[in-house]
Amino acid sequence: VFVDPILTSNSSLSLILIKKGFHSYKTWLFRPPK
Repeated sequence: VFVDPILTSNSSLSLILIKKGFHSYKTWLFRPPK
């Protein structure tokens, strides 16, 4: 099975961004900005 290295790195980057975004969302949820 051929895996496109660009697609793989992009999806990995997307996962990292999604995790960071979700973490930021949880932080905002528990500590609303004043």
